[in-house]
Amino acid sequence: AAAAAAAASASAETKSNKQQPLVALDLLIRATQACFDLTTTYKQDVLAVVLQKVVELNPTPLLFMRTVIQTLKLHPKLQTFVMNILNRLIDKEVWNHTKLWEGFLRCCQMSMPKSAAVLLRLPPQQLEDALAKCEPLREPLRRYASQSRNVPGYLLALIGKKAA
Repeated sequence: AAAAAAAASASAETKSNKQQPLVALDLLIRATQACFDLTTTYKQDVLAVVLQKVVELNPTPLLFMRTVIQTLKLHPKLQTFVMNILNRLIDKEVWNHTKLWEGFLRCCQMSMPKSAAVLLRLPPQQLEDALAKCEPLREPLRRYASQSRNVPGYLLALIGKKAA
């Protein structure tokens, strides 16, 4: 059911030639929540498998980051696994999809300091955008970067800049 909800979410984006959603987002949200409510069926390992499969879909489903955040809230032990998911989203240029990008930043914020290494993988322009959109990321990222030996100077300067 979780995989079906995720797949439906993928197809809910749009049909290839039309801009009409196949399934209403509120129905997808309720279906996904119903899966999360079945805690004896959708345990940590099952949710991890679902996330791993869904992150590989193209395009990434609109509600994917919402699902990742819900999973992380229910199963904080999956934080390292979720960092791998976030890294995969960087490879897929998540910043090109507004809602996914907002969820990505929210997930990074709730996963600090673990997500600092993920954020440092962003291209400089996207890191600057991330810090502008989510200022609370800046200080923990600055602390992490100042303790790391392999952060280039241009990134340290970018992280140290205050938002205008």
